[in-house]
Amino acid sequence: METIFDGLNDWQVVKLETSKIDDIDEGDLAKDILHGIQNRMSTKIMKGNYGAMRTDDPDTDGYYIVE
Repeated sequence: METIFDGLNDWQVVKLETSKIDDIDEGDLAKDILHGIQNRMSTKIMKGNYGAMRTDDPDTDGYYIVE
């Protein structure tokens, strides 16, 4: 089956569906998403460059600057 995207990109078109689940805490969900992003970004910090790492240390502004 030929689509309009053939030969242009390596796209994967998917159908998304929404659902209503009342027992999900949006605050916890947002925190989990942000922690996942943080973990992926922390692997991108390379020697000689700088990055910011989130911390729960109450004596900081919530992050460390690392080199």
